[in-house]
Amino acid sequence: MSNKEQAKKGIMICGHGSRDKDAEREFGLVAKGLKERFPDLPVEYGFLEFSAPNIHMGLDSLVSQGVEEIYAVHWYVIRRNACEK
Repeated sequence: MSNKEQAKKGIMICGHGSRDKDAEREFGLVAKGLKERFPDLPVEYGFLEFSAPNIHMGLDSLVSQGVEEIYAVHWYVIRRNACEK
């Protein structure tokens, strides 16, 4: 890649995953919001465990879109009652 060329960038939101379907939906809303805020950047998300899509699926999607530089963001959604236990 020459100095004049810039690598295509993308955002990968990584989450732990949950068995709670509401938590999965909330995570999807975060991704949707980032897609709206950064319309020129591909945005994908994935979970480490329990949920789909997994992180590998999100990364594969970014690569298939020609992304060469990925901003990985760890996003942790926790419910209040989980903190109180």
